[in-house]
Amino acid sequence: MSRNRKWSFARYSAVIALVLGLSSPGIAGAENIDCGVYANYAGRLTPAIVEACTEQSADPPINNSDLRGPTDLGMGVDIYGDQLITWTLNNFPGYSVVAPSTVASFAMDFDITATTLWAMENSSLSLGTIDLATGAFTIFSPCAEPGGGDWSGLTVDPATGTFFASSVTALYVIDATSPAGCNPTLVGNFNTTGATVIDIAMNATGQMYAHDIVDDALYSVNPATGAATLVGPTGLDGNYAQGMDFDHSDGSLYAFLLTGAPVEYYGTFDLATGAFNIIYTNPALAEHEFGVQIPGVPVELQSFSVE
Repeated sequence: MSRNRKWSFARYSAVIALVLGLSSPGIAGAENIDCGVYANYAGRLTPAIVEACTEQSADPPINNSDLRGPTDLGMGVDIYGDQLITWTLNNFPGYSVVAPSTVASFAMDFDITATTLWAMENSSLSLGTIDLATGAFTIFSPCAEPGGGDWSGLTVDPATGTFFASSVTALYVIDATSPAGCNPTLVGNFNTTGATVIDIAMNATGQMYAHDIVDDALYSVNPATGAATLVGPTGLDGNYAQGMDFDHSDGSLYAFLLTGAPVEYYGTFDLATGAFNIIYTNPALAEHEFGVQIPGVPVELQSFSVE
């Protein structure tokens, strides 16, 4: 079954109310699902959506990278398969399942020490942490998205430890120190063409990037204003929640990119062109949110040199 092509943000907003009743696992009556509603859907892939809306797509792109780079660890949650996993960045097929995990989060990242995996949880509208051994989610503070939707991304500045969170249209700073609440402070609107930013990530030099799944493009973001500048098209038709994060050891931006077919790809973004470089085509249905488990680089160390 073919799904509709790109929708404007206005039309996307108009159907949010329609999809709220269809967004949880175990939907009854898959034959009644309007697949057009899920074009560029910024939420969770479910078995019923897969049953009703899977396309008979052409052969997936051939993996065009034989990357064998850093062996830093990635860790995150497959929110379709409800499991916490870990892997080395150069070998995703060798991933290990750590534990079951039912955390409903589209936004997560490690703190600056790479010891705590933080997540914005949708069902409880809270900020919290994921236990790295058990997958259990522990609420730290209430944290509702000011616009009433889901948080789409979370990134921690690897130099300062500042927590940035994204909705599909705007950038916020959140407080990860007060159990009373995360107190989202608006930085500014992204103003991307597609108006559906699905994730954000910041590198060791303080440059932030955003992925928009309506215009299927990578943007650079000014973390002081939220303004986004187009880098270029990804080359893939993204849909549903997506995850991405930087490896601070070499500056690579790793990501899982899920298409509407649905097919999930693992790879890196070209930061000069926006193109997505496929490392691995996942033969299993999955939807990953994750963080790269490597400590940040404090500001004073970034500027340190030996004469």
